Amino acid sequence: MIIRFFIKPLKENINFFETFQHETTHMFFAFITFKNIYSFKASSNSGGLIKTEKINPIVALSPYTIPLFSLFFILLTFIVKEKYLGILFFFSGFFFAQFLSATVKDTLFVKQPDLERYPFISYIIILISLFFFIFFFYFFITYGNNLFYIIPKSTFYLLFSK
Repeated sequence: MIIRFFIKPLKENINFFETFQHETTHMFFAFITFKNIYSFKASSNSGGLIKTEKINPIVALSPYTIPLFSLFFILLTFIVKEKYLGILFFFSGFFFAQFLSATVKDTLFVKQPDLERYPFISYIIILISLFFFIFFFYFFITYGNNLFYIIPKSTFYLLFSK
């Protein structure tokens, strides 16, 4: 009885956050691709909806390919003091794990209209994106902000050294 008291609100909050993150990512990519945004709705019970003037593959597939909240915390690492980097890495990892679980759930177990709109190419793009971001976050946590200096430098030396 007591466990059920805590589980139901937790499940509703997780469902709301997954929906909110999903619809926020749609909205962000609609905004940066210059689409008019007419409405935004996120709910734990009835799902979410964003109305824009026109849907394109970038807007439709963005919640499954881009971990927007994780990238936000990664960008914060460039302006925050070094003693707070652990906290930012934690939140970035937390949001990436949530993104990964939501993407797997949405692509395998939930019938999503976004994926049905572009059925053949969407799963290939999602898979490539997931592998890219898994490697990106691994290297970013390993090398930190130096990642953007070390990899180009190493590549340059590798290409042009004798």
